[in-house]
Amino acid sequence: MKNENLWEQIHKLKLGSKKKFEIEVPELYGIKSLTIPVLVKRGLREGPTVLITSAVHGDEINHINTCHRLYQSKNFEVKAGLLIILPVVNIYGYINKSRYFPDRRDLNRCFPGSEKGSLASQIAYLVSNTFMSKADYIIDMHTAAVGRFNTPQVRCTFENEQLKSIAPKLQVPIVLNSQNREGSLRYHAQSLNKPCLVFEAGEALRQNNYISAAGLRFLKSVLSEIGMMDKKIRKKQNSPISLQKSHWLRAQESGLLVTKYKEGKLIRKGQILAEIRNIRGDSAHKIYCQADGVILGVTVNPLIIKGDAIFHIGFIKNDDIDNFQDQSWSDEYNIE
Repeated sequence: MKNENLWEQIHKLKLGSKKKFEIEVPELYGIKSLTIPVLVKRGLREGPTVLITSAVHGDEINHINTCHRLYQSKNFEVKAGLLIILPVVNIYGYINKSRYFPDRRDLNRCFPGSEKGSLASQIAYLVSNTFMSKADYIIDMHTAAVGRFNTPQVRCTFENEQLKSIAPKLQVPIVLNSQNREGSLRYHAQSLNKPCLVFEAGEALRQNNYISAAGLRFLKSVLSEIGMMDKKIRKKQNSPISLQKSHWLRAQESGLLVTKYKEGKLIRKGQILAEIRNIRGDSAHKIYCQADGVILGVTVNPLIIKGDAIFHIGFIKNDDIDNFQDQSWSDEYNIE
């Protein structure tokens, strides 16, 4: 479909209906008819327009399945508004099993893009002008990069009052107040004054049903809070832990990494998180926790070079520690 006709076709959809579209993108090496899928659900009445994006990094494939499950779910009906899902934004990286575009550009550093710029810049421009500019809310789904695993978490800036109000009600264990990076989709959404949530969970080039279920539950909670779908009565669950700061612990020596804690775990100052051993089995270096916190992400590659990022730690307030310990959120996501 020619992109200029897309919104005309979307607005022709009857209330309560859904349809799949394709939009044309620049060809790759002379291959014609390269497209990005667009999944659309129209509510039973008018309401907010929500844009969900996935695979902005082409190798972050886990939430393609999350998007498919949301669109196909028999238990999910859009009561009000318009839901637009782009399950594979970076189709070029997806084809090549790569985070990047063929020219090694990172799409998430190219927004708002340019109609006549690089390939990545053209796609950023397309997403921005065709979809982001018309959305009332934006949700960007990610996994960790290759060789890392992220526990389910939401990243947003509490400078936006709408996000600050929604965040405590989300079905997700952790909300991290993080600043936007220039050139990212979230940074551009802020410049458009569009509330944008980034969901991070899982690892690149992996399909994990637990992670998809966590993403699905998060998405439904957002859509419930903004009035797009009915709120369902769930068993009591603690509010997500709000973290204000995070940092990476890096290896001080090279060797074989042996971790003692997994992602999502509460850790206390002074605990040994891991040790790095040489090939003879001798301990070369122990990694200690510098403050109370939560493991947001961890490397999954045990072969470590000095300077490698190993643990992504979110600092937790003393008042939240007991609340976090009471949560058994890892058991919560065994859902449809």
